[in-house]
Amino acid sequence: MINVGGYTYYWSGHSNGHHLQEVAIAISSRLQPSVVEVTPVNERIMVLRLNPAFGFMSLIAVYTPSNVEIFVFLGDFNAVSGCDRAGYEMSVGPHGLVADAGSENSLIFRDFAKSQKSRISGSWYQPSDPHHLMWYSDAGNAAKEIDHITR
Repeated sequence: MINVGGYTYYWSGHSNGHHLQEVAIAISSRLQPSVVEVTPVNERIMVLRLNPAFGFMSLIAVYTPSNVEIFVFLGDFNAVSGCDRAGYEMSVGPHGLVADAGSENSLIFRDFAKSQKSRISGSWYQPSDPHHLMWYSDAGNAAKEIDHITR
């Protein structure tokens, strides 16, 4: 474990100082007090367990060496994929939601996925309705899919 630039880095792997073929997780200094447990399973797998204000969360980092580099982007993009696939056929699947698809964030998100030759995962599968929507307005009159994984 080391602290650099407002982050604490945990890693699992060789202890020779080179940090090759191993995994790491960086935690903001603000979240550092919520770290409950760090479990290095082996040099390629580690689990970091947090207890932030909203409940327990486990982060699992895995490293698999290969000749192909795969990037996975995940997060709260505050955007929807929409279901209009024109120009985004390889990035947006047939099961995105229509609401707010023309917003600036949504356009930026779809353009980003397209530029990375990435697929917006949630738009390719048709989950049951309660699991598709991840954000609900305080007034209860709006619900959206804003958290995404792209690959």
